[in-house]
This record gives sequence, C-alpha cells and structure tokens, in this order.
Amino acid sequence: MQTDGKLAKEIARRTPNSIAESWESMQRDLEEIIKPKLRNPEKIKMTERDWRTHKSAIRCYICEERLQETRYNKVKYFDTSRKFLGGAHYGCVKIKCEATEENLSEAVYRTEGLSIEEENTFKKATKCCLCKMSLRADINDNRVRDHDHFTGKYRGPAHRRCNLLLRIKPDEIKIPLIYHGGKHYDFHHEVRELGLVSEDKIEIIADNMENYKTIIIGQIKFIDSCQFQFPSLEKVASNLRGQEKSPEQLAKCFPIMAQSLPQHLLPILTQKCEYPYELNDPDRFSRTELPSRKEFNTVLGGLNYCDQGCKKCKHEIKGKKCDGECKEGDLKEVDDCEHEKIYTISQKQYEHAQKVWEEAKCETFGDYHDLYLRTDVLLLADSIQRFRMTMKEVSGLDPLNYITLPSFAFDMAKKMTKVKLELFHKGQEDMHEFVQRWMRGGNSMAPRRLAKANFPGMKGYNKHKANKWLLYLDANNLYGWAMSQYLPTGGFRWLDLDKLPDIRSISPTAKRGSAWEVKLKYPEHLHPSHSDYPLCPERRIVKRNELSPYQNNDLIDKLSGGKFAETEKLVATLETKDRYIIHYRNLQQCLELGMELEHVYRVLEFDQSPWLEPYITANTIRRRDAKNAFEKDLWKLMNNAVFGKTMEDVRRRTRVDLVRPIGEEHRLRKMLADPALVGRKIFHGSNLIAVHRKQTNVVLNKPIYVGASILDLNKYYMYDFWYNYIKRKYGDRAKLCYTDTDSLIIEIETEDVYADMVEDADLYDFSDYPKEHPLLEKLPPDQWVDLPDGTRELKNKKVIGKWKDEFAGTRALRYAGNRSKSYALETEDEYKNVQKAKGLKKSLVKKELTIDIYERCILEGVEDKPRTANFLRCERFIPYIIRQTKRSINPLDSKRWILNDRATTWAIGDCRIPAYLSALEQYGNDIPQEILADLGL
Repeated sequence: MQTDGKLAKEIARRTPNSIAESWESMQRDLEEIIKPKLRNPEKIKMTERDWRTHKSAIRCYICEERLQETRYNKVKYFDTSRKFLGGAHYGCVKIKCEATEENLSEAVYRTEGLSIEEENTFKKATKCCLCKMSLRADINDNRVRDHDHFTGKYRGPAHRRCNLLLRIKPDEIKIPLIYHGGKHYDFHHEVRELGLVSEDKIEIIADNMENYKTIIIGQIKFIDSCQFQFPSLEKVASNLRGQEKSPEQLAKCFPIMAQSLPQHLLPILTQKCEYPYELNDPDRFSRTELPSRKEFNTVLGGLNYCDQGCKKCKHEIKGKKCDGECKEGDLKEVDDCEHEKIYTISQKQYEHAQKVWEEAKCETFGDYHDLYLRTDVLLLADSIQRFRMTMKEVSGLDPLNYITLPSFAFDMAKKMTKVKLELFHKGQEDMHEFVQRWMRGGNSMAPRRLAKANFPGMKGYNKHKANKWLLYLDANNLYGWAMSQYLPTGGFRWLDLDKLPDIRSISPTAKRGSAWEVKLKYPEHLHPSHSDYPLCPERRIVKRNELSPYQNNDLIDKLSGGKFAETEKLVATLETKDRYIIHYRNLQQCLELGMELEHVYRVLEFDQSPWLEPYITANTIRRRDAKNAFEKDLWKLMNNAVFGKTMEDVRRRTRVDLVRPIGEEHRLRKMLADPALVGRKIFHGSNLIAVHRKQTNVVLNKPIYVGASILDLNKYYMYDFWYNYIKRKYGDRAKLCYTDTDSLIIEIETEDVYADMVEDADLYDFSDYPKEHPLLEKLPPDQWVDLPDGTRELKNKKVIGKWKDEFAGTRALRYAGNRSKSYALETEDEYKNVQKAKGLKKSLVKKELTIDIYERCILEGVEDKPRTANFLRCERFIPYIIRQTKRSINPLDSKRWILNDRATTWAIGDCRIPAYLSALEQYGNDIPQEILADLGL
C-alpha cells in the first residue's frame, strides 16, 4: 500500500533484465554416500560426527549457452577434508568467472553499426521491438537502437526506457546454478560450506530458518528447478523422449547429452537409471561388477517387489479376464501379490541397470557411479533448456531470471495482456481491509460418508433396487474459467447506500462490478435441499457445543480424551450470514436460489474487464495441443500460478539473514540488537547463524482484489452446476458425497448415468475416455471437430469449465469419506482406486490404506492404527533419515453435524437438528420410521 499520498503505480511494469536471456546456466547434481547405520531403521538418526563423512563423492558441472565451455570435472572423494568441498567447488566457479570477466566486459559493451537497410527500417518502425508498444512520431525523442548486449548485433528500434531496463553490467550478472530439489536437500549441503569458503555476503529468500528458495553469493544464484514445478527426472526424461527410440531422434530430443555422451548410449541413458544409494562397502568404487539387486534397496524407497517375479498382463491388471494372446513382453511386474516383498526396485529396473553397465563398458562400480551422476546432470540440463526455449518462444521472457514459476507466470500474463492494475494507496486502508475479509479459500467437505453403486453387470447387483451410480467429476481448469471472467482492475469507490443499484440488474459483463457486505438469511424451507451443499461458506471457528451428541460423546471423549481444537476453518453452514462480503454475481445467485437479503452494510465498486482471458485462452490451446503429461500440467499450472500471485500475502514473507559470526561481527551484533528480532539458529561448524526478524516495512503491492474475485467466481460455477443442472435434472435422486474446490463426487439414482451424460454432452469433456468406449459412439456428430490431418477430436477437449469424468468411463463401486481431504473410492479397475488422507505420505496411503479401512473407521467409530513412514529431513543443514509415526484417519469431522447412524451428516445450523435431538432424547436410537421420514432420513 502506498503511503506517500500518491496514486499507486501500475504493476504491469517488467522487472529489469526480465527479457534479457540468462547468458550462462549451470546444472549440477549431487549424490551422497549414505552411512551404514542408515540401513538400520532403529539407528537412523545421524550425529555430528557422522556428518563429517557424509560428503560428496562427485562434483559435476555442465556449462552451456553463450561463453560456454562444456566441461566434465571428475573427482573421486574419500577424504573428510573440507578444503576440496569448498575450495575446489567454489574455486572452479571463481576461476571460471575471473577467466571470463574481461571477455564479459568486452562482450557486454561491444556493438555493431547498422547497415543502410537496418537504418531505414529503424526510421520507419512504428513499434518497439521489446514491449511491442507504439513508438512516437518524433524519432529523435523516443527511439534508440537496441543491441544484444553480448553479441553486439542490432535487434531493432526500442523505447529509450525499454532499452535502459535491459542494460547489463558485468558485475551485476547473476549466474543461475540449478539444482533439482535444492530447497529441501542440496542447498543444505552448500550453505553449510558457504560460511567457510567465501567472504562474499550471502543473500537468501527463505521460507523458514533452514529452507531457502534461492541463495545468492557473489555472482552465483542458486535456483531449485522444483520451484518451477518440475517433476522427477524420470518423468522429465520420459516426456522429452516421447515415442522416439533411435539414437538419431534422441540426439535431437537431448542435444546437450548428445554432445557429451556416445550417441549409441542415448536409448538407455535417456531413461532414469537406478543407483544403490545405501551401498556402503568401503571398496565399492573398485568393485568390478554391478551390485546385486538387493543392494539397491533403500530405506526411503521401501520394499515393493517379491523374489518370485510376479507379473500380470494389462487385462489382469485391470481386473479383466485375459484372452490368452498376451506375450511375455506384455507382462508387467506388480507389487500387489501375496508374497513377501524383499526388493525396492523391480526386475525390469535392475535389468536396465545391468544393460547400462554392459553397454557403457563400465569396468568398476566407480565408472557406473560417474556415469549415473553425469547422466542425471545432463538430463536436468536438457529439460531446463527445453523449458527455457519453450517459455522464451511463447513469452519472450527467460524463466531463469526468476526463482519460482508463479513470479514468472505473473510477469508473463502482465506482459501479454498489457493490463494496468491499480493498487490501494494512502487513505484506502479500509478498502484493503475489506478485500482481505472478502478472501475465502476453496470449499472442501464430505456431506455423505458412505455410498454404494448398484448397476447391471457389477458384482452384487440387486435388480430389485433402483440403479445407482457414483460419478467423480472434475471441472477442467476451474481457476482458468474464473480468470477468464470479468475481473477488477481498479477505480475503487464506496457506493452511497441510498443510491444502490438493483443487484439483480447488474450484468456479468458490466464495465463496473462490485463486492457487497450484507446480511443474508437462509430460509428454513431450503435447509433439507441445501444441507448437502450450503451456499456462502464462511471462515469461522466451530465450537464443540455445535457438534452432535455422537461427535461429543463417542468421538471426542473416547478417542481424544475430551480434547477438541477449536480452530478457524472454511465451513458451509445453514446459518444467517451477517457482515458477509460477496461478489455481486454470487449474491445474485444466492437470491435466485432462495436466500433472503436482509441488510446491506457496504458496497465497494470497481472497474472490471476480462483482461486475463487472452492469457488463459492461449494456455488452454497449448495444453490441448500438448504431447505429454508434463506439458499438459505445465500450462495448467501457468494459469493457477497467476492466481497464486494475486492472493499472495506479502506480510507473511519470512525475513531471514545468514550471517558469519567470524567475519561479520558488526552486522551480527546489529541484527541481534534489533527490536524486531524473532530468533536465531546457530549452525555449528559452518561459521553461520540464521537470524529471523519481523518485517518492519511492508509494501502491500499485490492485487488481492483479483484473487478474491476469482475465489468467489469458482464457487459460483460449482454451485451453478449443482443446483441449476444436477438438482434440476435429478432432484432428490442426486446426493453430494464429497466436494473439494473444483471436484464433486455424486451418487445418482438413474437408469443409466452415461446415457444421461450423452444427452447433455455439451457440459462434459470425454477426451480421456478410451477410444473403444461405447459412450463415444453414442455422441452426436456436433461433438466432434475435423482436424487438418483427416482425423477428428472432441470439441470439448481440455475446454475450461467442462466437466471431466476422473475415471474416464471406469465405473465406481464404493465411496467412503470420513472428513475433508480424507476419502476413498473403489472402482472396477483396482489400479484406478483412489485413497486420500491429508497429512500422511502419499506412497503410504496408496500402499496401506484401503476403502475397507475407511468404512470401518466410519461405521465403528474407531481410529485407524498409527502409520509409519521414512522421511528425509535436514536439521541445522545436517541430513537425517527419520522414521515418523503419525495418527491415521479418524471418524471425527468437525465441519458437519453427524447423526447417530454414523454415516449421515447435516450442515451445521440445519433446522432439523432440534427435532432430531428431541426424538433422540425420547426414543434413543430406536426413532420411529415416520419421524425419520419427516426429517428426510
């Protein structure tokens, strides 16, 4: 928030050097030799003494781009001396920088003269080559000749201001040093040594005292590729490979690797290799044969495969009967057999490691280790380079000038849309506070706790009962849909309450929008039909006395010893909403669905336009045309990342400094004497102290009003689909089982739900369905579009806002949901089963939790046994592998009012609760059927 009394500057301004291409990038990976005691789960924790031998075995750099010199420095390290780890590593970087400093200065300031043709083009140009905006008619006043600061080549006419923004000073250049997973692991190793080997000031952007998003020391900028949403290297390599198999084709997909390794090895090395991380034989590098499969076992990976080599074909994996035509090559090793699991990796993975050993002609395990490390670095280099080139081609921005995907995506959106977003300034503090209260997250809850399908062909089908289906629907890029709507841009003012417009008359595409602070009444006649999915969720604390007798007596008292944490959460209730701030379109929806407007407190009006729509549409098209899963997810994330920046609370940023107690004594004393001091952490043996201080000056420069609007419009879309389509079509035959921001799990009583979906095909995206699925054959011709190559595709493929069947035609059998973020779905294909349990390790949930456990938890009112998993953690920059035991799923759901049958829930504030409590007091659990019927049970 500006405090100088002036209007806030628009935030469409690009940061300096945001277009300038990073002149050099480095990729590096680090593999560790794990101590022998890590193999013993009972003695997992490492001591300070252990750390002395927890050092790097190899250092490997790949330098590419301009001023590049591709080099491979191979050093085997067995000593415990710090001299190598610090001096050699950072020494190499310094030598590299010093050796090129003169060349850098020369390159940066070298320019070439213009040819006659270029000079004429310069004089006639009407647009800036950098920002693409119009140049003034007076060429002497506005335009300059822009040159590439490295090659000296003429790029085109540019605004003087744009040219100055891209100026480059050699001593200010930051060389990006890229790690894969650096924030949570590799950075800890580097920071520990930085205080010992360099006197340069260390700058960090921190999440907390030990986890850093980026580290800057001298001219080196440490970046974590995972901050750009990069998946595992295995997935990255698979996406880059595509369907290519020949060495020649792979050389085009992996150009950096092709320059550094023999081409005939590309087919095997462009797949992620396996490595025995816990092999601790002192003579391991001198071994002349590949370690056994058992030596590849890891504590973190767990034991997944038996020694019988159990395999299944694709038919058996999907729970179908095999036709007998499957060959040995079609079989896949599985981890769900009944035998004891003794291996971490599959036989196929081990055979791949053997193939790498043989074809690369490794003579010792040290050779295999070096090749493994080198391959990892090259895979990262190729993936980063592909990502950079893709983003530069699309946006003209280099992502390596940023440290996270959201910051890059936000600049990309502003550059593309050229929008000017107004910020609140001095005197508008009340507006900023109003918008902060307006912001509410996604709605997540489990209205129904159990559901079971009943349809022809399923096991246990009862033809005497009505057909029931379970649908798991997800809205295609819901945030993208909301961001394509009319969103605020500025022009804020309070409306006179005596001259308010008719709320029902404001168009969704009006030039002026508004947010209303109101009092809304939820009429009791709506409670039975709205209890599954109440309108207007609100942030509030649920108190224990608002919960049911079953929750208080059977769950809180017995399972938690009477302890109940009253914390704020987003809850959908049927109570009156007082001083509720809501987007005008959502308010219109509430009134149409029967809520009553009792009072208006304040109305904030603003300018609005669909300014983000071009950006969202472009990304949606790119996602639709994507050739692999990584690109599909990337373009979706590019949309969501923009939303994240509009919601950023800059006051929550962490202010942490790294200071050397020896060498920066004055700076340290000054920080420790600061009244804003929160705490400090000493890193013994590294000459570093992390000092945490409160922020004393915060600039509120994020357009949070955009994020608040997007969140409300998301809810508008979800409620519109539920009430204006599902409930109108099915009435009481449709029941909501679960919802989470952009998804719905619905129980529908109908003859054939897939036939119903075909009738309303315009609402759905069936592009993920198998080509042979019968539903696709029933779709009308207008659902298809012809492509130039003679094929056709569904017109709703990846269209934002269309509803997608998460199981792609595979029918769901059972559902169990005990609370928000904790549910399970069983399908005809066991490999598509879903288990979710927030707080537990995903691999553990998938492997150990079944829908039967969820059902038992709900019906018997018992908590599942504690679950144990291994994690990699760092404390004071020392890595540990810890075994952590956590509470598993439990039956208490404090967002809903649970009835005594343990499976039915109502919304808090439901008008039927007093009548139910009265009947419960009079009849106990034997309430007469007619009373239950009156209550809708």
